[in-house]
Amino acid sequence: MKNIYLKKVCNQQGVMFPLTSIVIVLLLLFTTHLIMLNRNLVALHQIHEQQFTLEMLYQKSYQQLLQETQTPPIHYSFPDGTVIITAEKIENTTIYSFELQSKNGGYRLIKTNLAD
Repeated sequence: MKNIYLKKVCNQQGVMFPLTSIVIVLLLLFTTHLIMLNRNLVALHQIHEQQFTLEMLYQKSYQQLLQETQTPPIHYSFPDGTVIITAEKIENTTIYSFELQSKNGGYRLIKTNLAD
């Protein structure tokens, strides 16, 4: 029994260390990949949240502008952010500029004309 143990300990072919090293490296690469994937998903979620907030600000301000009686420039303040609306007259149409600024740092400038 003792001879078998000594044969295993004195084995100089070196199979176990490279095998465990490869397994550990693969596990570390997989873990790093999952961490980077998670970071990218969090960043993508934040961008989508900003875009959704800006779109909601645009919809709210557009509906308020349709009901508004005063002429631009108009400044709206919502819980999600602020909107500044200005107007320019080009030929026979009025172009409205919506400057959207959300609380979480998003910014968008939209130019449109009102539907008749």
